[in-house]
Amino acid sequence: MAVVNSFLPEPGQWLGLAAVLLAMTMFSGLGRIRIAAQDLPGVSILYGWSLLAAALTVTGVFTPLVFSPTFWTLAAVAAAALTISARRGTLGLRTVLPVLVLGAPLLLIMAGKVPSEVDSFTHWLPNGLYIVDHDRFLGPDRPPMRSAYPGFPYNVTFLFLAASKFAGSFIENAVILANVVWLILFAAVISWLLRRSGAVPAGGDWKLAAIALLCATLLNPVFVRRIWLTSYPDMATSIVVLFAGLAGWLWIEAMVRREGTELSRAVGFSLLLVLLINIKQANLVLVVALVIACGMVVMRAPEAPFRLYARRLLLLLGLPLLLYFSWRYYLVEVTPLHENKMLPFAQWPLHRMGDLLGNMGVVVFRKPLYFALAFGFVIWGLRQWIRRPKSEFDRLAIIVGASFVGYNLFLLLIFIGHFGGHPQSYWRFNTHLGYFIVAAAIFGLGIAYRTYSNRLPARIPDILKRSAVALIIIVPVL
Repeated sequence: MAVVNSFLPEPGQWLGLAAVLLAMTMFSGLGRIRIAAQDLPGVSILYGWSLLAAALTVTGVFTPLVFSPTFWTLAAVAAAALTISARRGTLGLRTVLPVLVLGAPLLLIMAGKVPSEVDSFTHWLPNGLYIVDHDRFLGPDRPPMRSAYPGFPYNVTFLFLAASKFAGSFIENAVILANVVWLILFAAVISWLLRRSGAVPAGGDWKLAAIALLCATLLNPVFVRRIWLTSYPDMATSIVVLFAGLAGWLWIEAMVRREGTELSRAVGFSLLLVLLINIKQANLVLVVALVIACGMVVMRAPEAPFRLYARRLLLLLGLPLLLYFSWRYYLVEVTPLHENKMLPFAQWPLHRMGDLLGNMGVVVFRKPLYFALAFGFVIWGLRQWIRRPKSEFDRLAIIVGASFVGYNLFLLLIFIGHFGGHPQSYWRFNTHLGYFIVAAAIFGLGIAYRTYSNRLPARIPDILKRSAVALIIIVPVL
């Protein structure tokens, strides 16, 4: 028992785990709005987080109110929405429950983890502790904050606030535990994509969940424990990019097929972009890249009317930019705070461009699988864009490839204009698109398996089925 207990949380940490799960439940209830598409597994959690973050940002920036009244009002709305969903039988737990149960051991182990990373102590934890203690943002007439960057966006920091509200004390590993939940949601998305590809027939939810969890963790080329299992916001960025990218793709598919769900899918896409834009400073670029990438698909897909895409731009960019500029207003007009800024153009070390590209190439060489997948989508997407996309995978590939190119061009810019010609955290920045790229690759493999499985020896599917059964036991142990 002593060995078992060494892997489990201490008594106080059980409270933190329960508080984080309550916060996720609240998000799920809050995100069950009928005007947004709910087909992606667990997407209601991200919708709810988006609505909470937007409401608290507006409250903190434009009113003298503390966060508590807004938070508890939204909690009551979430409880009512969950009650209604339970009565209607629309909770949709079936797609998430198997991966949640099989992923529970990782969640229990991480409940005992304490923050240990430099950036956590310099700004992420101090920012979270401040809004928990003072129930509002830093202001000129309020106590000072011990943070190197109090001006960083607060969407991830609100996770500290939500868990701490339920616990009644500061939950220092709230973001760590939330990142494990995002990891489990990624596995649920993999299961959903494999179903959509036609590679996996109906039934076998637990076997599929075991395979998906393995693909989300140990077989995932972008599963970096020192990034994902910390208080850093990179995991949140990657998972929201994944959901937003898929939501944009499903929106285009609804246009192509003339489905009546087009508007609800556009609303869901917009809500995810609202969440994405204020997770990190640079995420504005990811938002713009995803929207432009979707526009590139519409330009070459004659079934999708470009006029409809143009009409939806106000929704897709208007809401995220409203939140973005609300926070910019706070930083500039209300309380000027420390944040990362670009160097003056005269100080850009353009002469180091050759060395910078060489150092970036070294990173590419050291992470061959991830960059091979990324460049593969760039090549396939460009090829299909020129020829006009003919399938849903072609359209997804264009979105993935265009987003990768756009974001990496931005990274090249900030390496010169901010980091002095050094590829600072080039691999970590690339993981922001990592889950989207891996998920799209798995979807493509699923389509290939469905197409060519009849050419495989009969024993291969049998071996895969038996291995999947074994994984139900093996994955939780791993």
